[in-house]
Amino acid sequence: MRWLPALIFGQVFEGLGGCLVTIFGLIVLAGIVCGLYMVFAKLIFTLIIIIAIAIPLYLGARFLYRRGIRNFGDDED
Repeated sequence: MRWLPALIFGQVFEGLGGCLVTIFGLIVLAGIVCGLYMVFAKLIFTLIIIIAIAIPLYLGARFLYRRGIRNFGDDED
């Protein structure tokens, strides 16, 4: 929340170069977001891959369970 005063200052003193302050605040905010992305990119991609694999497996298993295929391969002749 430290960037909030810069944005408020930019809105209040807009006629006195506040636009530059607002732009500077947005640049700092974008830099922080990009820095966090660079630090946590590997974690983010790992979570995306895990979710992309786990959700279809879960939905498929739930579908098979609800269709009554609970003892698949356990034939009684």
